[in-house]
Amino acid sequence: MSYFEDWMRKNGSSERTIRHYDGAITGSITKWACDNAIIAGSLADVTNLADFVSLSQKIKALPVFIQNDNDGHNMYSCALNKYAKYLQGSPSNGIERDIDSIINSGTLDETEKSSLIKTRIGQGTFRGKLINYWKRCSVSGFPEVNLLVASHIKPWANSDNRERMDVFNGFLLLPNIDRTFEYGYVSFSKNGQILIAKSLPDPELAGIRKDMRINLAGEHERYLKYHRDHKFKG
Repeated sequence: MSYFEDWMRKNGSSERTIRHYDGAITGSITKWACDNAIIAGSLADVTNLADFVSLSQKIKALPVFIQNDNDGHNMYSCALNKYAKYLQGSPSNGIERDIDSIINSGTLDETEKSSLIKTRIGQGTFRGKLINYWKRCSVSGFPEVNLLVASHIKPWANSDNRERMDVFNGFLLLPNIDRTFEYGYVSFSKNGQILIAKSLPDPELAGIRKDMRINLAGEHERYLKYHRDHKFKG
């Protein structure tokens, strides 16, 4: 179940509406946008409201969209509008506030502003990919993604541009797990078992338990090996 589906359900949409709108966003509309080189991946990976609105305008101008929307009694337009409303309450919408702050800064030059904006947008896209992949905390299973942190396994600063956006280079974590992972107090073995550094005092007080594990794909391992080799305190 996607977070978009869960949001619609919490806001009173019928199961029929949820099925049609989510299917439209992840299926037909994404295909039309990809076929016309508007996007390269799933429309559900877009978590920035301004980006989504811009993409929606381009998609709505496509003849294939216009035809199918007319035949479907505006169902596809309604799906786009519903997803935009969902994004208005998404934590990624804070990216827009951050970008406004960067633009209006009196201490940054234009090169610095451009670099920071690109980085901030990238973080929002990466978070969207992780939400769609994990749908909940990667370790604990906690389902409220508003409270979860998009965490790189191989740190952003040490990754190339492809690695920075690779969904397999990331976990969606509760803040306590994210911080201990970021600072190398925990890592994970090849089979997903948590590894806890001896230098972490009172792990259970930090919400870290020895029985924690994570369901990994094979693609995660090269990033985790980097984390174990270079970040984990052992």
